[in-house]
Order: sequence, then C-alpha cells, then structure tokens
Amino acid sequence: MASNSSNIDGLESLDAPEKQSAGLWSLYYCCGHASLVQYFVGLYEKFGDRRWKDLAERTATVLLGSAEDLDGNAVDWPVSFFRLWPSRVTRGLGYYDGAAGIIVALLHIYASEKGACAVDRLVDDPLPLASRR
Repeated sequence: MASNSSNIDGLESLDAPEKQSAGLWSLYYCCGHASLVQYFVGLYEKFGDRRWKDLAERTATVLLGSAEDLDGNAVDWPVSFFRLWPSRVTRGLGYYDGAAGIIVALLHIYASEKGACAVDRLVDDPLPLASRR
C-alpha cells in the first residue's frame, strides 16, 4: 500500500486533481481524471481510508466542473486529447476516450456513496474485487 500512497503523494504535490500538469492532461478514462475517480473509489472500497474517498470526491468535482451543458439537452466534456496539438479540442464519446468513461466513473462514485456499488470493474483494474467486498 505504501507505493500507492507514494504515487498519489506525487500527484498531489503537483496540485492534482484540481490542476492539470504535463502528465495529467485529460479528463478521460484512458489517461485522466475519470480513471483517477475509479482508482480512488477502488482504494476507498478496499481499504476504507478517508483520504481515498476525499480524493475521489475532489476528482469527481473536477469532472463535473469541466462538463459543458449543450442547450439543456446534453452534457459533454470538451478536452484537448492530443498532447501534441493542445489547441485541438475533441468531444469523445467512447469509454476510454470520451464521455462514456467519465459518466461511468461518476456513476461509480455515486453508487459507492449510496452503498449500492455493484460495479463490474475492468480486467486491467488494479483493484478488480474492491467493489464486491
């Protein structure tokens, strides 16, 4: 568990999750905030440490604050997915690189808060059994 804590200490030393750095540039599940929500919720469910819950909530707040309301009919997350072209904004829909993964992460934290978390975690999730305790 110490290595998890050390890695996350490093993230926080860069003011993550609130500030995006060169290594944390996306909101998506593949490489950004949505994956951090899943990770922190998994750590909280597995170990019960309030730090992980707080980090999950802070990260979810970043996701919610980054959402763009599209005329009251939809919500989207415009991001610069391609690091080499930071001015190129995309609006992905997929699980790893779009709104689907963000929504699943937000639903996971919501379900965890309600005590009804029965999320099937991905095969490569470092805590695949955490939400089934």
